[in-house]
Amino acid sequence: MPRWLRITLIVVALLLVAGGGGYYWYIGDGNPPGNLPAFALDMAAVRAKAEELPGGKASDVRAETVARFAFPAVASVAGDGWDSTPMAAFSYQLILPTDTIIIDSALTAAQGASLGAKIDDDAYARMDMALAAATQIVVTHEHSDHIGGILAFGDPAGLGKGLRLNKEQAESLPRYGLALPEALKDYSPIDYDDMLAIAPGVVLIRAPGHTPGSQMVFVKREDGRELLFIGDIGWTLRNVETGKGRPRLLAQFMLNEDRDAVFAELATLKALHAAEPDLLIVPGHDVAAIDALVASGAMAAQFRP
Repeated sequence: MPRWLRITLIVVALLLVAGGGGYYWYIGDGNPPGNLPAFALDMAAVRAKAEELPGGKASDVRAETVARFAFPAVASVAGDGWDSTPMAAFSYQLILPTDTIIIDSALTAAQGASLGAKIDDDAYARMDMALAAATQIVVTHEHSDHIGGILAFGDPAGLGKGLRLNKEQAESLPRYGLALPEALKDYSPIDYDDMLAIAPGVVLIRAPGHTPGSQMVFVKREDGRELLFIGDIGWTLRNVETGKGRPRLLAQFMLNEDRDAVFAELATLKALHAAEPDLLIVPGHDVAAIDALVASGAMAAQFRP
C-alpha cells in the first residue's frame, strides 16, 4: 500500500485508540446501518435487456492486470484487521463477433505512484493497443485507477467514436482532479435512466454511490455464463459476501462516497450472490477473485491483439 496511506491510517488509528470508541466508529465499523435505502436490481429485467440487441454475444472475456499494489484488509472491509491484501488495477476486454468492448482502463505509472502501484508495462501496452482498436469503451466509474488509461491515451480524438462515458462520469471528473483531454472538449456522454444495452448481452446498470457516475456492467457470454462487473462498490469479493463496506475514515472522509448508497448496493449484491452463485460477480481490485475466474475459464488472461 502507499506509504502515505499506511502512515495516515496508523496515526489516525493510534489517535482513535486513545479516544476509545472512536477507533470502532471510524475504522472498525463495516456493518450496514439499519435504515438502508433500497437498491433495486431486477435481474430478470437485466437479462431481458441483454437480449434487446440482436447478434452474437461475447465469445471471450479477457483480463489485463495492469498494476499491482496492496492495502491492509481493513481498508477494504472495516474491522478485518491490518494484514496486507494483494490488489490490482484491471482492464477487461469483451470479444464479440462485431464488437470489441473495453471495460475500465486502469491507470498510468504516474497515476499509480500515489498508490504505490507497480505498473506492468507489457500489460499496459496491450491495453493501450486494445483501446485503439475497441469499438466501445466503458468504465465502471470515474476514478483514475479505472479511467486513467483513457485520459492518458495518445490519440484521444481517436477514442471519441467508441467512448461511452455516462453523463455523471464526464461531469464528475473535476471532482477527482481529472479532466477529459482537450481533443474531447466537445464530447457528448451517454445518458440513461436505469439500464442501457450497448451490445448483444452487454448491459450498463446505473449504481451511483462510490462515485456519482458509478455503474455496473452485466455481460452474458455466448456460452451462457454471466458476469457482473461491479467496479468499486466492493474492492474485494469479501465485501459482497459479508455486505460490509470500507471504514468511515476512508469511505466518507477520504473517498467522499455516499456510504449508505454503497451499503444498499452491497446488501442487494450479497443477496444476489447467495441466491445465484452461478452469476459471477467481478469486484474492483480483488486479485484472488480474478485469478479464480481465469482458472475457471470464465475469463482468460491477457488481451488479444
